[in-house]
Amino acid sequence: MATNVERNGRKQRRFRWLLPTTTLVVLLAAAAIVTLWWLGVLRHEPVVEPSLPIGNRIGQLAPDFTLPTLAGESVSLSDYRGQVVVLDFWASWCIPCRLTMPLLDDLALRFPEIVLLGVSLDRSRADAVAYIGSRADSPLIAVYGSLSAASAVSRTYAVSGIPRTFVIDQDGVVRFADHPANLTEETIESLL
Repeated sequence: MATNVERNGRKQRRFRWLLPTTTLVVLLAAAAIVTLWWLGVLRHEPVVEPSLPIGNRIGQLAPDFTLPTLAGESVSLSDYRGQVVVLDFWASWCIPCRLTMPLLDDLALRFPEIVLLGVSLDRSRADAVAYIGSRADSPLIAVYGSLSAASAVSRTYAVSGIPRTFVIDQDGVVRFADHPANLTEETIESLL
């Protein structure tokens, strides 16, 4: 029969390796939990990608704006998120604008999935309405508001002369910023 001293000795030897092993397992489990939390696996917050800067340059997020259409409906650029938008700054008194508007119309008719949005920089709403009225077959969504409101949008886009056209992709990123005569079908096709 084993004596009490022998039994106590065996118990002590058993606990000698049990305590360090248990401690090691607990520390490894804690390290795994902290690592998973740090990596975001256990966090309940969405992983947010760094956003692009907002601006008028190619590769930047196009600045949002809201202006009324010539029919009086309020329109924001963000209303068309998910679609390719051709944003044109124009005025009825601008001869180059009048010459390039049919080119933009043709593009919009050839690619019905794009949105042709035009910011009128006319001196009055009546001038913009008269010009657009003479172009009844145009797919252009013309917006105006007032000269000061339209001018504020043109300043946001750093428009120094008209016509000036921007192509904005489905994610709201500027992909083209130039004279509308330089806009090609290939540019539009690459975004669809």
